[in-house]
Amino acid sequence: MKVGISIEKLSKKFACKKSLAITSFGNAILRIPEILIENSGFESVVLMGKLRNNCKKGESSCINIEDEDISSARKSGLIENGRLKTQIIISAVEAIEMLIRIDKMFLNC
Repeated sequence: MKVGISIEKLSKKFACKKSLAITSFGNAILRIPEILIENSGFESVVLMGKLRNNCKKGESSCINIEDEDISSARKSGLIENGRLKTQIIISAVEAIEMLIRIDKMFLNC
């Protein structure tokens, strides 16, 4: 969630298609928790609002399936693998770069 919010802020520094591509990438990242909430059978609108507010405050939050609410990731004992998260973001950025290159190739033809 924090990554998606940061990407939204970053997109405002660019113009035209780059900004649109960055914004779309940020929206896709922000959509992941919403899809997970919906697939768990919970009310996504309420939980996403709580999750977004906690992330904007700088809190490390997670979806607590037992309580059907948002709770502190640290208190819940949730530990994220930093290398995995970094690799996922790198792979996603590489895919976006490839799409931008393909778009430039078609514009130059």
